[in-house]
Amino acid sequence: MLPYPRDSNYQNRQLPKLTGPNYRTWRLRTTLLLEYEELWDVVCPAKAPAAEEEDADALLPSDPLPLTPPPSSPLPEEPLATKDAQAQMIQNRRNIRAHSIIMQLCAPSAFHYIRSCDSASECWETLKRVYGPRLSQLPTSKLPDEEFLSVEADA
Repeated sequence: MLPYPRDSNYQNRQLPKLTGPNYRTWRLRTTLLLEYEELWDVVCPAKAPAAEEEDADALLPSDPLPLTPPPSSPLPEEPLATKDAQAQMIQNRRNIRAHSIIMQLCAPSAFHYIRSCDSASECWETLKRVYGPRLSQLPTSKLPDEEFLSVEADA
């Protein structure tokens, strides 16, 4: 069972906002939400799933392609520059969505650190830099169950 219905209004799910002490739980839940919304590669491009590499290999033909296209093959409908511009526009929209999710899931005290960030990945790295070092100061035992159950009980 998925934690969030696709295209749902995640604000209505009452996800906890980042306050600082809840960084561990917030990071886990936000990562899962961004992965579910297929936006994680925008936030952490270096940690994108390996499936993209497998997809690229699957596109390679097993037989070598002829050097020249057959005379009956139509020319591409759109110039390459237009396709690149469309791909960039889609990537920009995805970044805006991820950026918005991260910002909306921050309490004012955490939002203060990321309000001038220009991208989702910059927000993520800033929050990790601010709250991540504190993880070593937190006890390594399990977090209280009520922190995990508070959202589920309200749903």
